[in-house]
Amino acid sequence: AGIAQVGPKAKVKGGKALLQVNCTGAGACSGVIKLSARAPKATKKKGKHNRVGSRTVTIGQAPFSIPPGKSKVVAVKLNGKGKSLVAQAGKKGLKATVSGTGVKKGAVTLKGPAPHKKKNKK
Repeated sequence: AGIAQVGPKAKVKGGKALLQVNCTGAGACSGVIKLSARAPKATKKKGKHNRVGSRTVTIGQAPFSIPPGKSKVVAVKLNGKGKSLVAQAGKKGLKATVSGTGVKKGAVTLKGPAPHKKKNKK
């Protein structure tokens, strides 16, 4: 079986992360791509300061199947948490981790649609 590798950048459109996936190796690549990202979580107040930690959350997953030596765009549907994290990340994009079965673990930057500029009415 082959190993799937995900490109370093992905666009987010219509609530889906469009990942460029390449299949390397002798056989076909198939499995499940899982995306996870760091999300802030508020912790209990200790003393004067409200400490904020972070935890890793799964933001989406999708099955895939690619013939050997080929590449394909796999659409991973983002859950509510994933959509809000991408929106909060803005122009710089959300750094996410790719894992799952049949996939080489790696990092990917998810970039959402450009914010619409408001037109000033005169």
